[in-house]
Amino acid sequence: MTMVTSQSNAAPAIDLSWDQKYRPQTLADMALTEENRRLLEGYLEEGIFPHLLLHGPPGVGKTTAAQILIDSAACCSLILNASSDRGLDTIRGQLLSFIRTLGFGGEPWRVVFLDEADGLTPDAANALRNPMETYADCARFILTANAVDKVSDAIRSRCVELEMEAVPVEERSRVLARVLEFEAVDAADSQIRWFAARHRDLRRMLLAAQQSLQVHGELRIEVRSDATCQLLAEIIAESDYSTEVHWDLRPYMAPGRLTLLSARPKLGKSTFAAHYAAKKVLGDEFVGQLLEAGPVLWVSGPEENKFDIARRFEELGVEQEQVWVYTGLSDMHAIAAKAAEIGARLVVLDTLARIAGVRSENDNAGWVRWSNMALPVIRESGITWLAIHHTRKGGWKEDEEPGAAIRGATAIFGLVDIALSLRPGYGCNQRKLVVDGTRFESPGHGLLIELQDGEYFVAGYEPQEADQGHHIPGAALSVLEDLREAAEPISRVDFAQRLTEKGYEVSLPTLYEILNMLLAGGRVRRLGKGVKGGPHLWEPIEEDSFDSSDTLGFQTQQNESAEKSEVDPEAHGEELGGD
Repeated sequence: MTMVTSQSNAAPAIDLSWDQKYRPQTLADMALTEENRRLLEGYLEEGIFPHLLLHGPPGVGKTTAAQILIDSAACCSLILNASSDRGLDTIRGQLLSFIRTLGFGGEPWRVVFLDEADGLTPDAANALRNPMETYADCARFILTANAVDKVSDAIRSRCVELEMEAVPVEERSRVLARVLEFEAVDAADSQIRWFAARHRDLRRMLLAAQQSLQVHGELRIEVRSDATCQLLAEIIAESDYSTEVHWDLRPYMAPGRLTLLSARPKLGKSTFAAHYAAKKVLGDEFVGQLLEAGPVLWVSGPEENKFDIARRFEELGVEQEQVWVYTGLSDMHAIAAKAAEIGARLVVLDTLARIAGVRSENDNAGWVRWSNMALPVIRESGITWLAIHHTRKGGWKEDEEPGAAIRGATAIFGLVDIALSLRPGYGCNQRKLVVDGTRFESPGHGLLIELQDGEYFVAGYEPQEADQGHHIPGAALSVLEDLREAAEPISRVDFAQRLTEKGYEVSLPTLYEILNMLLAGGRVRRLGKGVKGGPHLWEPIEEDSFDSSDTLGFQTQQNESAEKSEVDPEAHGEELGGD
């Protein structure tokens, strides 16, 4: 059973179960493989079929397909459930008596339907072989089985086998959506997909949905394991998902998506978020990318002082009417409504655990329920959402699975679109921004950033894998050669113009990545503070001061930098601001 038809909904029935009420009436209503559909439709056109064995997991339509074949044929039929009518007496008595008796309507042949034939006893299975051969000119057998390996080889050799495959989650979602439409029940797409992901058996899915609505008035799943929560969180996050995305800060923030920024306490995640929000309001450049200007809504827990937060933004050059600060808001619908009212283009949740209102950070089921409600709101808002969260006090460890250091439930990592972590860099003012998980493009490297004179700057890139060197592609080396031709240090804009005049097609963001790649590899030097009216200037480093190979030992360069610094980056994280 894989489809819903309006015909089956025409005759009302009191307390009729949904799996029976919405059983498909034709093959066209079923989701079948192309091979199975072609075979079954061919049998219908010919009006006759061979002995058939339909096998597959429960709830995939084996019984329904058999019943459609029987109803479409001009024949008499006998339906037996082999799990109960499973003995030798059934074969010798009821079955043989039916085959040998002519029907009143003069039907030319008979059909015996043995449902759950994997339940036949060995004696009954042996006794079935002879009737299948002796009466092949006037009788056909249709058998179904969940476990085909329990059907004897002698029976299988006399049948055409059709494997009925499990219905994918997209099809189950479509079926449940149609049923709810006929039942006049409103449900979000994420709820439907969440419920369909939980129940692989289509029949059980419909019965469980009907029961959930009768008991709770909504589709509700009781989740009991971390693995189930992780799966469901990912399913929810992918609901209404599209690979097309218009980035606000590539590849970290995007409208209609939820980004999680996590770090250990006092490492500066709120400071980073505040600088990003300030640049968003001003429409200024942030870590090398020009942001589209727009108002910001900053939401904090009730224990935070909104005036302290507003004062931080004033210090960053943002006027009070350009950023709205609220404390104590926890309802996502209310937050989205307030964001729409002020025309916000960015919403910051500081911190996610406080805003979500989940009783415990370790409550997997609670996080899944929150995401079931929140993610559709985020998707529909068209606003960029950034949620701040803590890792455990020890932070990230080497060779650790992505998301493992996030404090609390594993479902938190699964429910977001982009998971970022802020980690210690190579000096007290340097941090590394890493994409731990994303539903979009992955940069393949960590972004090294520094806070200098109240501004974040890109210090370079670090490969994601610790044992990799910093590879300089050939295209970047070609740009380096053109930079050497400049008579003096040059800004990125002027350099881009110079490359365009020489016939190169390179955008400013691409050029910025190339220059930072060269910077991380020790090939160029960056001068100036990089502020409005005084942009960074770039100049090449003489060839005799670095290794001439294309792959440079970036890890060695970092270690030397760390040795020169007499401060412990772990112990001086407060200099970047705490949260």
